Amino acid sequence: MSLTTAAAATAARERVFAMMDVDGDRVVTRHDYLSRIDRTVLATGRTEDDPLVVTARAEGVKAWSAMDANADGKLTFDEYNAWVGADKFDHICRFALGALFDLADADGDGALGKAEFTMLRTALNNPPDNAAAAFDALDADGDGRVGSWLPWSPSSDAEGEHYLRLSAGSARCWCPQRARPQQWGGTAKVPNAAPRRGSWNVRSPSGGAVLVVVIVVGLVVRRQLRVRPVRRKGALIGPVVLGAFGVLGIAFGVATVVKQQPLAALPVVLLVASLVVAAGFGVARARTVRVWHGAQGEVLRKGTAATTGLWLAAAAAHIGLGLWIDHAAGAGVLGAASLYAYLAIGLGTQNLLVRGRAAALPSPAGVRPETSAPRSATTPQAP
Repeated sequence: MSLTTAAAATAARERVFAMMDVDGDRVVTRHDYLSRIDRTVLATGRTEDDPLVVTARAEGVKAWSAMDANADGKLTFDEYNAWVGADKFDHICRFALGALFDLADADGDGALGKAEFTMLRTALNNPPDNAAAAFDALDADGDGRVGSWLPWSPSSDAEGEHYLRLSAGSARCWCPQRARPQQWGGTAKVPNAAPRRGSWNVRSPSGGAVLVVVIVVGLVVRRQLRVRPVRRKGALIGPVVLGAFGVLGIAFGVATVVKQQPLAALPVVLLVASLVVAAGFGVARARTVRVWHGAQGEVLRKGTAATTGLWLAAAAAHIGLGLWIDHAAGAGVLGAASLYAYLAIGLGTQNLLVRGRAAALPSPAGVRPETSAPRSATTPQAP
């Protein structure tokens, strides 16, 4: 970054900091930062039980916790200048700012009119006298509305970085992005911009996790629908292997979160809950598996349509819980990385219970109990 561009970036961050510093004492306190949400809520007339208000407050607290790395309740400009960057925009800024934009978006159509735009800027401590000019600069197609993810006021350097802020100008949180803005259809857009939280695409970590879940569960279901012998030890080999990968996956997921910000309690609680859900599905599936004696006295098993349905329900539950965990964490891929642990708990529980059902079968005539578990040679045991 050239000296000229570095100076421009520092000046831009100074302006951002000044807007967060409500009382102008060169220190942004937790109250200073979060009071912008109070002002926006008051300006929009929303109530505290409004889901958008709840989300805005939660995202604000996460953003503040990330900025206030030493947890002393205050932020100097040097601390802010050292913290802010492209990765912070991707993982923190855009969610906090997007939640504020959503508060001002009265009809929920993803765009603000000039009145909404001006109200939000003013509530967030932007100078009200230049709101009209800022709006006109962003309203490239002249339709009287601006969306929430448009590049603004670029200041590029040799590496091609530029600074972005929400089109609402809400917090003027200038964060370097790696791609230059391009013009498509008269509206400035950022190529490959990260989706807002809650959205999904194949190239995102959550999207990749969904594909993995579908593939793995498909393979498991295919195996479950085959007639197979019930083995004393083999039933646990797969879950143990998955469990080992699960431990590594969770450790990796935690690392991706704490690299950006502290790991809060909620995602941990949700992770534990997801594993309990996995065990619950394992119990339910075990009751749907057919268990019977084969012609040679061996104990056989086969999944049913109900088994398949419960596997699909378990996969959907993991996808939903995984997205919730990642949303609650505010960064990283802890939810997505918990897949193997989820499968290990669910499959392990199911296999243990199926093995127990097999052991409880009455011994067929002429077959020693220690060599086989029990029942008439061809009749399946009802689940």
